This record gives sequence, structure tokens and C-alpha cells, in this order.
Amino acid sequence: PPGRGRRVCSAALAVRKCEACTRPGDTLGTLAAEFGTDWLQLWGANGRSIADPDSIDAAAVPFVFLGPLYRAAAAGESAGAIAATFGVPPAALAAMNPDLNLTAGPAGQPAAVPGDALVCLVPSLACAG
Repeated sequence: PPGRGRRVCSAALAVRKCEACTRPGDTLGTLAAEFGTDWLQLWGANGRSIADPDSIDAAAVPFVFLGPLYRAAAAGESAGAIAATFGVPPAALAAMNPDLNLTAGPAGQPAAVPGDALVCLVPSLACAG
């Protein structure tokens, strides 16, 4: 049978929230478009680690911060309330936090965030008009 005599192993991976790996050719503009935010948000979130927003050296800057982390204060805090408070579209909040399953609320109710959970917030700072 397939796999006979093979040892099965599992591994745990630690994935850092609100960070994205960079690739050769990335700019803050391309990353902002990929994550639904503004290049200024990304530039502000990364301090002095990125000197030129139009040219990111992926070897020197292997990842960028996408936004701040918010620690949910109490169990059952509504994902919709968090989204409204920080100006993040609910769909974007759910997409940036797949580990929290924010799209599943009972009977049309907003999804609840587990207490003490870290929530990635990627707001857009784009100016209208």
C-alpha cells in the first residue's frame, strides 16, 4: 500500500499576523493594491526600514508590516464593531484574519471575536477626491 514503511510527521508553523513577505520587484504600491490599502499606510507602518516606496530590496527587507494589531478586549466583541471603529471594511477584516473565522455569525448576526484575540487591522488612508 502507498506510504507503507514511511514515517508520518507533522509540523507546526508560526505565522506572524499583519506581515507580508516581500518579493523581488515589490513596491509599496503593489503591496498596497494586493492587501486593499494605501501605500502611505504601509510606509507609515514600516518606519525607516523602507527608504524608497517605489523599490523594496526583498533581501534587505524580507517582510513588511501591513498594519497594527488590536487585542480584542472581551470575548464576544463584534467583528462588525471592530471594523466600524477602525474604518476597515468587514470583508477586509475577515480576509486579514482567517484564523478568527470572522465570516461566520449565527443567524445573520455579526461574527464574534474570541476574547484576547489579536486582530490584524489594515485601514486605508487614501484621501477621497
